[in-house]
Amino acid sequence: TLSLDNSDQFGRSVALAGNVLAVGVPGDDDGGVDRGATYIFVDSDNDKNWSEEMPIKMSNSLTTFSLDNDDRFGISTALTNNVLVIGADGDDDGGSSRGAVYTFRP
Repeated sequence: TLSLDNSDQFGRSVALAGNVLAVGVPGDDDGGVDRGATYIFVDSDNDKNWSEEMPIKMSNSLTTFSLDNDDRFGISTALTNNVLVIGADGDDDGGSSRGAVYTFRP
């Protein structure tokens, strides 16, 4: 089930392509302050009843990279042609708040 906390900002960004919905949650604090997350919903029976679908949460626990405090992963999302792009405007890996863009393919 979907578990949200105060100030998670679920829905700050959304992207829809076919039967896949990506929802950004840049204020997600699971694992650290404002590290962010993105939920992926797949409408497997194409009935557009998203509430019945189990989301996949992309965050530190599911990804092959490490998010830091204040990265805000999920501040922006785009989805097209089986490519998911997620922005993290607070990422500091290249310098103070330079940001980052992550690209995922199935």
